[in-house]
Amino acid sequence: MSYLVNGSWNQSRGELVFPLKDNLWYLGLQYNFSFQIRNPMAALVTSAVYVSFMRGSVGIVNQEAFPILSGQAYPIFVQAPGFIKRVVGQTNPFPGGLNDIVITLQPNSEIPKDSLLMIGGFHNLNVTSTLTYTSQMDLFAANFTWQSDDVLKLTTSAVWSVDVLQILTLHVVNTVGYRAARTLTVEVYSNASGSLSVLFNQEALYSDNTSIPPALGALPGDASPFKVQAPSFIHPTISQSCAYPSCLNTFTVYFALNVPLRSGDSDVILIKGLIGMISDMFVGLLPEEQGNGANLLLSKDGSTASSALWNQSTSSLMLKVAEGKVVMPNVTYGFQFTATNPSLAQAAPQVLLAHAGNTKVISEIEFPKSTVGLLSQDGVMVGTAAALQVLPRHFEFRKTVQTTSYPEAVNTITISLVPTTVLSAGTALYFSQFQGASSITGSNLRISNSLLGLPPVNDSARWSDSAKTLVTYVLKDFQPGSLVRLSFAVKNPPYGQSPPHIRVTASLSVANVSFPANHGCLEDAVLSSLGGGGRGFIGNYVNSTKVVVVVDRGLGYTSVPLIIVTSGGRGCYQGVFEAHLEGTSLPPQIVDAEDTSADSRTLFVQPRALLIAEALQTTSYPNARNKITI
Repeated sequence: MSYLVNGSWNQSRGELVFPLKDNLWYLGLQYNFSFQIRNPMAALVTSAVYVSFMRGSVGIVNQEAFPILSGQAYPIFVQAPGFIKRVVGQTNPFPGGLNDIVITLQPNSEIPKDSLLMIGGFHNLNVTSTLTYTSQMDLFAANFTWQSDDVLKLTTSAVWSVDVLQILTLHVVNTVGYRAARTLTVEVYSNASGSLSVLFNQEALYSDNTSIPPALGALPGDASPFKVQAPSFIHPTISQSCAYPSCLNTFTVYFALNVPLRSGDSDVILIKGLIGMISDMFVGLLPEEQGNGANLLLSKDGSTASSALWNQSTSSLMLKVAEGKVVMPNVTYGFQFTATNPSLAQAAPQVLLAHAGNTKVISEIEFPKSTVGLLSQDGVMVGTAAALQVLPRHFEFRKTVQTTSYPEAVNTITISLVPTTVLSAGTALYFSQFQGASSITGSNLRISNSLLGLPPVNDSARWSDSAKTLVTYVLKDFQPGSLVRLSFAVKNPPYGQSPPHIRVTASLSVANVSFPANHGCLEDAVLSSLGGGGRGFIGNYVNSTKVVVVVDRGLGYTSVPLIIVTSGGRGCYQGVFEAHLEGTSLPPQIVDAEDTSADSRTLFVQPRALLIAEALQTTSYPNARNKITI
């Protein structure tokens, strides 16, 4: 139950006195008293609140303090007059861009009509001529003043009630260069049209340091008021389609800017550091999906509407903003161009995106190196999309597997290879270190290719039981990135062994023939090669012209052949014609390049052993018939 009683208030002593009825006061019960006061217009925190019980002038309880409560519920705690919410942020950190400074205010006490709101901290911002504002409510007079001391002053045209949010938006134009964020302040005075009196003391607005403005490349902190980024490129990327030596490579470029580029400002974009790239002077720019027509915005002065200028000596590509065109900020642009990779292997160089022009300075930025893997035409990983990363001339993918590890078993070995360069017809594929293996068909092994109907290599190979080597030859040109898979059968050794490191190399060697001046030949001669492992050399020596006319040039030699005279050649002394090998070769490589366990590698052979060895009986009873099974 509740009762209403009348009490008396002593303002000077801050004391409330009210009577209690005897018949309503009982031992052990809890009593709650409520009364209302008006908080002062200034901050207040009392040190303690006491209660006393008196009977007449005799004290029953003398000034017993109430327990102290934490927080703002303890009487009497009064906030200073001010804004319980005072936050400021912005929508655009781009240089020269249109920007909204958004100020959110919520007062903890009523602000009367004809009060003056002052927002300061604009000194040296130079926004006087561009600043306008909008308000969420018609709370302020239609006109506002923007003073020489760079303080925004607004007069309330109505009462601003407690807890009512007010959002002010200042419309400004950002500077064209970098600027740090600014701390703004807010204060309120009453009697704007007369003698001012402080209503809310000056306080700093809380800057929005966490939100990300709706702009490409914006970061937390870019929403802080009046922060302007330095003119810069945003999220540039460059990737390639081919990592093979000397291949025709397609490069894909994406970028954005936080400032516009214009032909009238002589703006050009430079892609620097394209080390090793080979191209004509004019590089055609190709459209890229979602590239927003960048290939047409960036062109040279020439007959081709969308091409760039290549400088081989500086390894840079220059793209000029086309006449009458504008590269807009906050837009992602993309294009492609093609060029030839260098012939030698190299790591991905540092590629930079830079700018040159008359009206602005944009710092150059490094393209991040792509880590995306490139797949061969058969789905094998060969290099990465990092621009101008060029693989060595070798087998990028190489793997070998076997069908059995039993000793003396017929074992089918399958070797898979992906080269990074063209393997021309006649190239010798030389495999070695088949430790312990032996042929079951003598020096010729049958080769099968499970991938192509027309095998790219001979269907047979030469096997050396003493050297444990295998040699076969490419029948037709084999392109980089193509997968060749060769299978052949050998016999495992009769003993256990650890897997050897099988190696592969490829060579395309050509026999060129020379002879000394005193060769002694008195007539024409027919020449051919003996040995060397390649396709036979056939040629004719013409005595009258002292030259060798090639009929069929030998290819794929693994050692230097001996050139012999097969007919004619009267007077030619033995060995007068000498063969010299020229051509290309890939370095020896271990085939099982993957980190596989030893027992799964090719030519791992188990020791001779029983796969199963166990004995069982049927009974353990005495004098019983017992069946033993082994």
